[in-house]
Amino acid sequence: MLIAAPVYLPWIAVSFSNQKLELTFNLLYAMTPIILLSGIIIIWGAILNAGEKFALAAITPIFAPIITIIFVLLIDSWGIFNLIAGLIFGAFAEAIALGIVLKRQGFDLIPKLYGFNPHLRQVINQYIPMLAGSFLICSTGIVDQSMAAMLPSGSVAALNYGNRVIALPITLASTALSTAVIPYFSKMVSLQNWRQVNQTLKKYICLIFLITIPATVIFISFSQLIVQILFQRGSFSADDTSLVAQIQSCFALQIPFYIGSILLVRLISAIRYNHILMYGAVISLICNIAFNYLFMQTIGVVGIALSTSCVYAISFAFLLYFWWHFLRRQKI
Repeated sequence: MLIAAPVYLPWIAVSFSNQKLELTFNLLYAMTPIILLSGIIIIWGAILNAGEKFALAAITPIFAPIITIIFVLLIDSWGIFNLIAGLIFGAFAEAIALGIVLKRQGFDLIPKLYGFNPHLRQVINQYIPMLAGSFLICSTGIVDQSMAAMLPSGSVAALNYGNRVIALPITLASTALSTAVIPYFSKMVSLQNWRQVNQTLKKYICLIFLITIPATVIFISFSQLIVQILFQRGSFSADDTSLVAQIQSCFALQIPFYIGSILLVRLISAIRYNHILMYGAVISLICNIAFNYLFMQTIGVVGIALSTSCVYAISFAFLLYFWWHFLRRQKI
């Protein structure tokens, strides 16, 4: 990632000035320790979640924002790098907390190689398509940023601001739901109790839509007010508020489909059909590029947000169709 940065960053940030591009390089270099720390946190947190001990893994992500706030309040000279320092030190604190608990439970935290055994082979067989699917899904964000950079100055920032408030509830809801439900799904799948799995899925999807559709309406109705309260100060003008509110409203349309898709992703992962997730990611990426281009022609950067919501709706429909098809083969 570091070696290739001079190749891909100028291509992603086509409208950036030389000074802005240099700052982007520096921020990327400073953030790279997050990759290793995040990998450790994910594995250690997964061990706790698999044992249905959800509390610590759910609480520790708060370390990064708390430490970031401390850096921002106490150190003026670092500027934007306060945010980077907060992320890195927060990740260190999170890893230390998880490591202490696992150590007390008797786990050895030092990595060891045990050979290419059947367990490792099973993980790799599921991991490769999951990795490919995750790469494609992450690419949609890069595509959105890159295509927004083709639009007038400020479009990338407006897109980020528009997604900031929406990202909070959907991340909280989807993370909590997926963490709690995957051990249950895994147990039911191991027993091949497909009827119970399907009943649980129907119940959760109904609850998701009953809760998130009103929430979506509220976000859209009060989008202008939310943006004014949170962002309209300093150089953030009334025109910026109007644009960001429109983007936020379009992003809000994804809420039911995003959370529903996360539930289906966890279920499909539990039945070890991760290659389906990879196919779904390919479809999502293609649709994202096509819808971005189509909507950008008429409504500009707002169209990128609308495209994202359309993509999640298509992804939800694709995953739900696969599950129904899978149930028919199980004669349920």
